[in-house]
Amino acid sequence: MEKDYIFYIEYGAKRMTVELIYSTGTGLFQEVLARPWLFLICILALTALLTGVTALLSREWLQLRHKKWMLSLHDLYEQAMDRTTDAVLILDGRGTILSWNRASEELLGYSKEEMLQQPSARLVPGDRRLIQNALDRCRQEMLLPLKARHKDGRSINLLLTLQPHNHFYTATLRFDEFKPVTVETTWHGDKDVLTGLPNRTAFLAYLEEQTAIKTFAFSVSFLSIDSFPRLAEALGRKPSERLLLDMTDRLQTVLPKGAFLARWSDCVFALILPDEDVALAGIWEQLRQKLKQPFSVNGLQLFAPLSIGTCFYPQDGKNAEMLLQHAYVAKRQAKQIKDTSVSYFDASMMSQIERMFQLEADLPMALSKQELELHYQPQVNLADRSIVSAEALLRWNHPELGLISPLEFIPIAEETETIVPIGWWVIEEALREFHQLKANDTPLQQIAVNVSLIQLERPDFAERLELLLHRYQVNAACLEIELTESIMQESSRLTGVLEKLQEIGVTIALDDFGTGYSSLSRLYSLPLDRLKIDKSFIDDIAVSPSALNVVHTVVYLAEQTGLDVVAEGVETIEQVHMLKELNCLIYQGYYFARPLAADALKGTLRNYQIPKDVPIGAGM
Repeated sequence: MEKDYIFYIEYGAKRMTVELIYSTGTGLFQEVLARPWLFLICILALTALLTGVTALLSREWLQLRHKKWMLSLHDLYEQAMDRTTDAVLILDGRGTILSWNRASEELLGYSKEEMLQQPSARLVPGDRRLIQNALDRCRQEMLLPLKARHKDGRSINLLLTLQPHNHFYTATLRFDEFKPVTVETTWHGDKDVLTGLPNRTAFLAYLEEQTAIKTFAFSVSFLSIDSFPRLAEALGRKPSERLLLDMTDRLQTVLPKGAFLARWSDCVFALILPDEDVALAGIWEQLRQKLKQPFSVNGLQLFAPLSIGTCFYPQDGKNAEMLLQHAYVAKRQAKQIKDTSVSYFDASMMSQIERMFQLEADLPMALSKQELELHYQPQVNLADRSIVSAEALLRWNHPELGLISPLEFIPIAEETETIVPIGWWVIEEALREFHQLKANDTPLQQIAVNVSLIQLERPDFAERLELLLHRYQVNAACLEIELTESIMQESSRLTGVLEKLQEIGVTIALDDFGTGYSSLSRLYSLPLDRLKIDKSFIDDIAVSPSALNVVHTVVYLAEQTGLDVVAEGVETIEQVHMLKELNCLIYQGYYFARPLAADALKGTLRNYQIPKDVPIGAGM
C-alpha cells in the first residue's frame, strides 16, 4: 500500500515525519515539506471533517433515542392520566380535544376514540360558544360552571377548571351540584331565589324519597321553554326573569294539589304528579290554553310554548336516575312538534334518541364534508302556464344513514344553532346557482329559500344578505325569503328586520300558513308579500269541508290584503280544479314537478310543459 500523504515537520533541529496512508494508492504526493502552520491547518481540516461525520451520526442516534423517549414518556403520561380520578382534557386554542382520559369516559360516557380531535363544544350543545369564549379570555386559572350532556342524554352540572399552558389548556371537569349565582339560575339552599320553587337538589331528594316509598304510582315530567335562550339573549336579564316568573304563575294555576313543581335549570321545570284521579291530558290541555295567550314583557307580546316529556313510575323506571332519563328522552321527542306539545315515554324512543344524538354529532361536519345539497321544486303560475319560481330544498346525504329528511335534522340544527352556518350556505348556494341559470338565459324569475328565525334575528342578517346579492349579481326582487308561521310569535321583535328586507327589495313569504299561530291583527302588522297554504289543507281539500273553508278564507284574505297565494303540496287534478275555482293561481307540488337537482332543473325550465289534463283556461 502506497503512502499517499507524507509530512515532514521540523521543530528547530528536529525533523519529524508524519505518514498518512490511504488505501487508494493514488500517489498524490510523494513528499511534502511543510511548515508547522500548514500542517496544523491540514490537521484541523481533517479533524473538522471527522467531527462533522461523527456529529451527524450522533444526531441521528440522538433523534432516535429522543423519539423512543418521547413515546415512552407519552405512554407514561397516558397511564398517569388514566389513573387520576379527575376528568382531565387537553385542549388547543380552538377548543379541539387533544387528550381524553378514562375518568372523562366514566363521567360523560364517551370513549377516547369518540372524542379525540372533536370540538369541545360537543360537550355543551346548549351553548356551543361557552368553552371557546372562555378559552379566548383565559390568561390564568379560571372556573367555568357548565351544563354538559352525557352520552345517554342526561344533563350534568359540572365545574370546568381551565389552566393555560402556552398555546394549550388543561381542562378539569368535576361535579357541580350547586351552580353559582348567574342571570339564568340562582340557587340558595333548596330553593330557587328567583321563582321561589324548589331547585334541582330538592327535586332529586323528593324523587328519590318517592321511589323509596314504593306505595303509589306517579308521573315525572320535564317542561322546557325551548325559545327561552334566544329570548334571554335578545331581551336581557330583567325581562327574562319577568318571563320566568309569569311562566311559573301560569304553571301553578293549572296544577292540582299534591303536585311537586321545581325549577330544574335555567329554562326547564321538573314536575311530579301523584297518579291518583289526576287526568294528565286535562292538565296539559289547560296549560296549552294558558300558553296561547302571549306574555307581555317590556311592551312586547311574546309566546313561549313548552315541550313536555312525561314518564311514569314504576312502569317506565323504578329509580330516580332511570325516570329522569326517560322523561328527558320524551321531552326531546316533544321538541319535534310545533306549539306546546306533550310526549309520553315508550321504549321505542331510545333508538330514536340515539339516532338523534348521532345526527347532532355529525351535523356540524356535514358542510365541510360536502354532504349537503340543494334540490329545487318549481312553482307554476296557471295564468301563463309557466314555471315562475323554484323553492330550494335542503338534502343531507349521510354517509352511514343515507338520505336524512329535513323534518328530522332541521329541528336538531335549530336547537344546536348549527342552522346559522347551514342557513348561510343554503342562501349562498341558491344565489350562485340562480346566477348560473340566468347567465345561461334560463327562464326563471325567482328563487325561494327557507330561513330559520334563529338566523333571521341575527343583527347583521339584512346587511350580510345584501352583500351576497351583490356578490352574485342577483336582483333582490329575484329572491324570496320563506319564514314559518311561528314568526307570528315574534312579530313585535322582528318587524324591523322584515321591513329592512322589504327596503332591499326581497320578497317575504309566510310558509305553512294556517297551521296554528296566526291571527289577523298580527298578519296585518307584518310586511309580507306572499302566503303559502300548508300542504295539510291541500291534502284534505277534496274530502274535508273545514279544509276547503280554510283555503277559501286564506285566498280571500290574501286578495283583500294584496298578497299572492301559493298552494303547496298539490298532487291531484281534483285539487287543481278546486283551487282553480277558488282563484288560486300559483301551485307547487308533485303533480306539476318533483324537486330537481340544479342540472335537471335547467333542462326542465327550458322544456317544461304543463300537464295536459289541466284545462287550457285554468286561472285565466
